[in-house]
Amino acid sequence: MIWRADTMAEAEVADLVTGLLDAFPVAAALCSPDGALVSTSKAWRARVGAMRRLPKGGPAMFAAFAAARHEGGGECVLQYAGEAWPISITLAGRDRYLLRLLDAVELPQSSPSSQARTPVELDVFAASAPFGAALIEGTDPFQGIVVEANGALTAIVSADAVIGVSFGTLLTAASIVEVTASLAAAQTGPFEVAPASADERTAHLFLTGAAPRWAAYLLDITEQKAVQIQLAQRNKMEAIGHLAGGVAHDFNNLLSAISLRAEDLLLRHPLGDPSYDNLAEIRATVDRAAGVANQLLTYSRKATLRRESLDLGEVLSNLEVLLRRLLREDVRIELQTGRDLPRIRADKAQIENAVINLVVNAGDAVRASGGLVKVRAARVSAAAAIGLGYTGPAGSDLALIEVADDGPGIPPHVIGNIFEPFFTTKPQGEGTGLGL
Repeated sequence: MIWRADTMAEAEVADLVTGLLDAFPVAAALCSPDGALVSTSKAWRARVGAMRRLPKGGPAMFAAFAAARHEGGGECVLQYAGEAWPISITLAGRDRYLLRLLDAVELPQSSPSSQARTPVELDVFAASAPFGAALIEGTDPFQGIVVEANGALTAIVSADAVIGVSFGTLLTAASIVEVTASLAAAQTGPFEVAPASADERTAHLFLTGAAPRWAAYLLDITEQKAVQIQLAQRNKMEAIGHLAGGVAHDFNNLLSAISLRAEDLLLRHPLGDPSYDNLAEIRATVDRAAGVANQLLTYSRKATLRRESLDLGEVLSNLEVLLRRLLREDVRIELQTGRDLPRIRADKAQIENAVINLVVNAGDAVRASGGLVKVRAARVSAAAAIGLGYTGPAGSDLALIEVADDGPGIPPHVIGNIFEPFFTTKPQGEGTGLGL
């Protein structure tokens, strides 16, 4: 049959093409580049219905049309009215594409690991994407079988192979429960999930499609999650800093009142009076508390460190009385200071606070049955200091402060957390610190 299309009306051309399609027993349709169906065969209308325009098919349909345009043909899955039909797309002249329904994709018949199936390939974009992508066959996306997956998905879930296994086995049970609840509310993602075989890894899951075919996309956000946690912690620390500044000012006001009363009592009870030693200890404790308040101000950036030349032996000797009172009665403390200690330049309050924290923690470590806490100060050479892990300037001899106890020691799983400010092994309500 020969006709001149330029002499025929558009409706006449459409009727003629429809008649030609109806002459074939296959389910086929003629489509324009914008997705409008120019004509359809009887078999197509009987199976698909009165479709006038192709629904949005995502990257897979785009890739199939691109393959038809450049290579002559492509395949994808048509999702329409809750059904899924595999179709082939071929170029049928200028600005026209011929769509033909294919038989349903074969699924494994024997077991999930069976390889006797027709392969369903990811589109070129998903196959080489840096995020995980998978095609899943089944009524439920988590009970369905992974029929295709890219290499990024295998790396994210840390599995040797994912094709042929249930998609739900790749994620933790808790993640599946949360995602299932969100799917019931017609959400497609992102869902925060944890791969089952990947330690401390977090991913965002996107699910699209409907039974019996689903597309899953998995994006590794482990590093992003860590940055978010650090940012939240930083914001919290800034808020604590502002709070600490206010508390330190109020605390200083109270200490000033106590200090004035202590000075007045010392004038009334001079050296030799039975009350003098207790009053002197009150004044010394007030001075140390003022140092703690100054540290709070320093932390909140409202004050600067007060570095001064210090005799380390004298600092520790003055601190010994307070240390004995901080420990339980059945915990003994020994202070060892050499006679040739070098003078140091540091903030006295910070030195005292560091020693107090170490001694109190050592006392917690031996509190079960009593024990011994040793505080030692010594001069060490630069080479010895470097051997102990010192990384600062080492032009001359350095001073060493060592706190040791005869307790059970630090467990290996805790040693990595000893410098975290809020880490503790103490029961709730018993304070902070390692409490070993």
